[in-house]
Amino acid sequence: MWTKVRSLDSLLSPPKLIETKELVLDENDQLAEVDRAPGNNTFGIIAWVFNMKTPKYPNGRSVVAIANDVTYKIGSFSPAEDNFSISPSSTLATAAC
Repeated sequence: MWTKVRSLDSLLSPPKLIETKELVLDENDQLAEVDRAPGNNTFGIIAWVFNMKTPKYPNGRSVVAIANDVTYKIGSFSPAEDNFSISPSSTLATAAC
């Protein structure tokens, strides 16, 4: 798709097609976007927000991915993981309404 857009005008193609941020809970248990090195999570659930640019959405569309980290305590699911996994899910459900 970008090939067709580039053939029309090379300036229309963004320099970065995907931008990512990790989502964490801050000191007030609110979601915050951060850049941190891999392996610094403190429990077994990880979430990211991806901003993906397409010709139809040149400013980007946001997508959130929530995953279990099997490398952290063999992927155990404790109250900390439960609380964290609810936060991005409920924030997205609220935003979609």
